[in-house]
Amino acid sequence: MNESNVLGVSIRGWLAVVTVLTLCIMAYLGKKVDEPFYTIVISIVSFYFGQKSNGDKNEPSGKV
Repeated sequence: MNESNVLGVSIRGWLAVVTVLTLCIMAYLGKKVDEPFYTIVISIVSFYFGQKSNGDKNEPSGKV
């Protein structure tokens, strides 16, 4: 899969890191973190790790 990289990390990886850090900083500063933001963070992180573990299953393996 041809994936864009910034500083050797995929864009999906950066998105996951930035959203998790935002959640952690908001909690540390005592800001109110609403439920939809938790859902967004969990969705992004699970999508990232799901794509990471699947690899590219769309490619034919040659097995019948």
